[in-house]
Amino acid sequence: MDITQLFRLRSNVEEFKSNHPRVVAFLGDAGRELDEGSIVEVSVTTSDGRKMTSNMRVMESDLELLRMVGELSKQ
Repeated sequence: MDITQLFRLRSNVEEFKSNHPRVVAFLGDAGRELDEGSIVEVSVTTSDGRKMTSNMRVMESDLELLRMVGELSKQ
C-alpha cells in the first residue's frame, strides 16, 4: 500500500467516524470486552428488506489482529 492509499484510507475512516459515531463508540466498547470464545454476530437488512446474519467465535489470532489494527489506528 503506497502513501496515497494510506492517506485516502485515513480520510475514509475519518468520514466513517463522522457519519456513524454511535457505531464507532459501540465497536470500541465491544472491542474492549472481547475475549477468546466470545461470539460476534453481524446482521444486515438490505434496502429491499432481505435479512442476512452470520457469526463467528473469536479466536486468539483474531484478538491479535484487532490489537494490531488498534495500534495502527493510534499512529
